[in-house]
Amino acid sequence: MNQHYFFERTRNDRIIEEIHNSEAFGIFLETGAGLPVTQALSAHPGVEQTIYFAESPINHRYSRQKYGPSPNRAASRSAVLQLLSHQVNTHCRDNEECNLVFVSGFQLFTDGENVSRGWIAVYFQGETRLFYLTIPGNDRKELIDAVGEAGVQLLKYAIDDEQPQFNRGTWEQVSASAKQRAAI
Repeated sequence: MNQHYFFERTRNDRIIEEIHNSEAFGIFLETGAGLPVTQALSAHPGVEQTIYFAESPINHRYSRQKYGPSPNRAASRSAVLQLLSHQVNTHCRDNEECNLVFVSGFQLFTDGENVSRGWIAVYFQGETRLFYLTIPGNDRKELIDAVGEAGVQLLKYAIDDEQPQFNRGTWEQVSASAKQRAAI
């Protein structure tokens, strides 16, 4: 029996519509789980108002050539922050249109023994928020869907402080702001 862990479609539609109608416009880099946040945003009209470009630098050789060597794996905090910093400095520092960079790095496990986990960093209008997520489960498609749902919610939270409402896994904000925890 499949359990339904995700949000009601009407809530997610509203959130994505609000993201597309906001001032947020920029770059999305997602590693380890494909492009689930970009895909969710692209499924709704207005995506061109939010996404300047999106990329999933999966291959380590390509990623090192483009972004420089990272001392850790792609799903690490330091690698996610390095990608974020590169995009902010390359595309947003002197570009008034670009005020958003979304970077995620996840390690998904389907072995039933390990919990999938990853980092999401969101730069919006000069402020960076960093989140650490753990997501239980061993079905890769469901894990990718959960990453997409969580990413959309945390993006909305970074834009306007709307509290995320997840029902699978946990998240922790570990940026300069006060730590916050909630069940997802």
